[in-house]
Amino acid sequence: MSASARPSRIGNQRGLQWRSSHYVGFPGRGCCCSRWTPGSPKVLDRAAGFNVAQHCDLRNWSQQSHKSAALEAALGPRLSGPSRLLAAAAGGRPDLGQRSLGLRSGYHLVHPDMQAMTTWLFRNLCALCEQIEMPSPSSDATKAMLSGFVQLLVSSAFPQSSEPRLGEPEKTTRVGKKSKTGRELDFFWLSAYSGHVCCGMIGVDSHKRFFSHTLTQILTHKPVLKVSDAIQMQKEWGFAKTCQELTTLYCRVLVMLGPGESVGRLQEVLETQEVNWQYVLSCLSTLVVCFPEAQQLLKDWVASLMAHAFESYHLDSMVTAFLVVRQATLEGPFVFPSYADWFKESFGSSLGYHSCSKKALVFLFKFLSDLVPWEPPRYMQVHIFHPPLVPSKYHSLLTDYISLAKTRLVDLKASLPTALALPGSTQADKIPSSLYDAYCQACATAEKQPKDATPGKRPEPDQAEQPLGLLTAALEELRALMTDPTQYDVMSAQVAVISERLSFALGHNSDDSSLRRSKIQLNVLNPTLQRQDQAVVDLLLTAFCQNLMAASSFVPPERQSPWAVLFVRILCGHVIFPAVLSRLCQLLYHQGPSLGAPHVLGLAALAVHLGESRSMLPEVDPGVLAPAGSLCVPEFLNSLLTCRTRESLLFCMKFCTAAISYCLCKFSAQPHAALQNCLSPGLIKRFQFIMLRVFSEARTPCPPEHTASLSWRPSDLPPADWQSAAFSLWRWSSFQELLKEKEFYLTYRDWVQLELEIQPEVDILSDTERHDFHQWAIYEHFLPAPSALGGCDGDLEVAFTVLVSELMDFYQSSRSYNHSPDSDLVLGGRTGNEDILSRLQEMAVDLELDQGSSASYGCSASQSHILFRLFRRRLHTLAKGHSTATSLRRQRELLVCKRLLLRLPPSVLMGSPQTRQPVSPNCEEFFNLVNSELGLLNVCFRSEDPALVANLTLTECQSKCPIILTSALMLIFLLFFSLMSLLSSYLTQQDTAEYLKAMDICAEVLVYLGRRKVSWLVLFQLTETDAELGHLLHLAPDQHTRLLPFAFYRLLSYFSEDAIIKEEAFLHVAVDMYLKLMQLFVDGETRTVLPQASKRLKLQGSPVQLITEARTFLLQLIPQCPKQRFSNMRELLAGREDCDPEMSTVLLQRWQAGPSFDLYQEPHLF
Repeated sequence: MSASARPSRIGNQRGLQWRSSHYVGFPGRGCCCSRWTPGSPKVLDRAAGFNVAQHCDLRNWSQQSHKSAALEAALGPRLSGPSRLLAAAAGGRPDLGQRSLGLRSGYHLVHPDMQAMTTWLFRNLCALCEQIEMPSPSSDATKAMLSGFVQLLVSSAFPQSSEPRLGEPEKTTRVGKKSKTGRELDFFWLSAYSGHVCCGMIGVDSHKRFFSHTLTQILTHKPVLKVSDAIQMQKEWGFAKTCQELTTLYCRVLVMLGPGESVGRLQEVLETQEVNWQYVLSCLSTLVVCFPEAQQLLKDWVASLMAHAFESYHLDSMVTAFLVVRQATLEGPFVFPSYADWFKESFGSSLGYHSCSKKALVFLFKFLSDLVPWEPPRYMQVHIFHPPLVPSKYHSLLTDYISLAKTRLVDLKASLPTALALPGSTQADKIPSSLYDAYCQACATAEKQPKDATPGKRPEPDQAEQPLGLLTAALEELRALMTDPTQYDVMSAQVAVISERLSFALGHNSDDSSLRRSKIQLNVLNPTLQRQDQAVVDLLLTAFCQNLMAASSFVPPERQSPWAVLFVRILCGHVIFPAVLSRLCQLLYHQGPSLGAPHVLGLAALAVHLGESRSMLPEVDPGVLAPAGSLCVPEFLNSLLTCRTRESLLFCMKFCTAAISYCLCKFSAQPHAALQNCLSPGLIKRFQFIMLRVFSEARTPCPPEHTASLSWRPSDLPPADWQSAAFSLWRWSSFQELLKEKEFYLTYRDWVQLELEIQPEVDILSDTERHDFHQWAIYEHFLPAPSALGGCDGDLEVAFTVLVSELMDFYQSSRSYNHSPDSDLVLGGRTGNEDILSRLQEMAVDLELDQGSSASYGCSASQSHILFRLFRRRLHTLAKGHSTATSLRRQRELLVCKRLLLRLPPSVLMGSPQTRQPVSPNCEEFFNLVNSELGLLNVCFRSEDPALVANLTLTECQSKCPIILTSALMLIFLLFFSLMSLLSSYLTQQDTAEYLKAMDICAEVLVYLGRRKVSWLVLFQLTETDAELGHLLHLAPDQHTRLLPFAFYRLLSYFSEDAIIKEEAFLHVAVDMYLKLMQLFVDGETRTVLPQASKRLKLQGSPVQLITEARTFLLQLIPQCPKQRFSNMRELLAGREDCDPEMSTVLLQRWQAGPSFDLYQEPHLF
């Protein structure tokens, strides 16, 4: 008889009476159907012809049976695919196979035809489940009947260990078969697997054994799939792609067993029985998604599998380990680390599992090679990008595998990272023939997809449905769970669905997450996103903000579920993460003041959780915001906050208040660790800066508020409430204690950096308020504070030095620019706080007054001024290297030096002479700076025609300030300039007239210097360590300085006799220039450069002729020089004797000879 023609409607019966004199009651905390009055015996489906041996009056049914927990859904007896699996899990064969169905306390249903009885029971249970879905007053009673029947079955098949065992698990009836209605009734039968349904009269031991048996039956149902099928298809068996009924069944079983026992049962079944890999892996996905504590259990299990695999070379353990890891990593980083991280940790070092022997290496690469025809491309990409560490003598094992994997990737038309891509379309020629043949055969087999390999798969979304719509629906479902605390345990599952929908919405290959970047490049000044990416990111950020508001309206952050952590891990693990950061750039850096309170609160909480996940996030290179390098994500988010204007400062106050308050509330048990791990110290310092700047009350000590905790108010806050919230946080005693930690100190240097960003014209403070704040901050707060707390120890020089240094850094940083194409460098394009320059001027005057009777404030008689010491130290750090970039940085540094000097009082340059006694101005440091960095030579050598610029400058000086030209110091520079001009005209193919003119200028300067008794030989002995003139070597091209010996002997005829004979250093310089000229000849420079120049300029004499003239000059000079001038000849000749052995011998003999030494005298050999 069909179900529709049944003579009785179970749902309308007030009671059921089985033929028995005993009643079976189910104790509980209430009655779900009031009182059931026993009526006339009414046998179910009399057409079946049963004589039921006993009756059951359903009195006092447990109300607990229909108060199901969050996982309670139902799976009906009209079984679809998952229902068939459920029926199999109940145990036994399709037919009952027994003459009796064991019930508790000796009750039995007896019938000679148990197959017919099974059919009868199944039909009536179907009718019972149909009544459950129909709303009626007796639906609770119907549910209770189903619950009671399941309890009877379970207690009979799985009695307590102390009770007689009346039934066996495999003899328990399988009440199920494929139904016509499919999924509709699946949910109701699933209610039988609810913990609430099975509790009551069933003991704990029976309970556990029943669910353990159920899990075993699930995992071993129809084991038709091979391991190769699992390797190919496991991506389709993830949590989000498994049908809801099946994941619900898994959850019911796993909840009752617990993660530890579930993992143990999985391990036992895999070791002892043939399994259905789809059910094993989809169950594992459910375990790792819904039970966060299972992550470590799986890691430990995998570690033991890998250890056993390499100890015993056990292939099954290796296969199981790889399948388990890959399945867990498919669920994303929010539940399990990436496959790339696990593979690197396992094989990327000398401590890897494979490092024990060559046999272990062969075992590993044989296994990896066998996987190649079957596995998806992303795993091969990981193996290539992060290869196992292999000793050099076994490197061929690695190269053979990489060639094989690359060949497979080419065959699959899969991409390879650019760094790994090799020319050519295949690597087959590099693969051993036996390995390649096996590969080809396996690839042919892999093309054959197994049939019916994905039963229980979640229905694919209709192609007509928009991807964003599906993602929106999944996000709305998550938000609905926020308002129901009983649903917190299913949030992990919903987040897994969101992750899957996100991949579908992006259209990106989620495999890319295995090869995520170590650094993200962003254009903070002009962040752009693709339209599709921005739509997805806005949807995600909006959902996060809405979820936070919804969750916080019910419970404070510390009592909320871990939804936020899971949600953020989705963002971090997907390829969408760079787009998320770009959107945060737009919102925080460019649009911050326009954000409403819900957005501020939501994004602040997001920043906290991003900081919490910093270990799994790449660093960010924001370009101009961090010219020194990349930033971690918390530091990057802090760099997006600016305090330049009134609006941006107030936004910073809101954001910092929300972020710090949320962090302290969410992690109230460990506030210091939370602030340290989740937020940037810079954000904490920024909040202190804002509070001290905006609230004058914060500048004076006030009694802290000793409240137990902060309040987190997600409602829309007006500006006054934001300020109240910020001040409450500031006064909270626990927060003030946290500010005593060293990493959170707001130092004087931090304050200057933040204050320099302020734009006075749009500041929240008036000019008077800003001046008062500066005076308080510098002279009352930071100057007297100890250096250990970020202060200056009362030392005004320290405060002055920090202020100058930070000003120079600021004016050279991107913070001082308008970021427009036509903005000028440094002060021309500044947007900083000009009032800080006024504070610098005030401090300079204070320093002068504090020095009292010193010759010059800021320095003693033996010490230079503090400002010049700072300049010299900074310029010295830029002296290393001769690249164009270094030169440009040096010029920019000098430009800032000049600008600051012009803003300071003249006494900084000249000192402050006292009235008591005449004191010469202390200008030495200023002169050194001018001579070395700011003088005529520096200006001329930066021009295209240094000689022309020098001539024009000197002509101007002669007419307007002739005293400059008469100074000896300037004449030395003029001679050096003239020498460089001479060499330039010689090397740049100018005509003979220009060359001769340069010679005449050099001769005139030499004559003038000779008259003034000023030594010029120092120009030919320059070294970089020369304090006064060594800097000239940096101003001249290397080729010019190498050719100074050529200039020296070209000017030989212009040297005065007095200089030659009376100048003690002349012989030393002449010999040194001669040896260097010989070295130029040996190195070939005189053969390439000098002859061509001589020919172009039509000069007489070749390089050889010049060397000959120089040699003759020296041989004539040596006898005329006193013996003491040869005292250092041995050191001068060291290493260069071979340049001219005869000349070296003559020089050394002259040092050893007596007063009658004659160069042309016959030597006395005997």
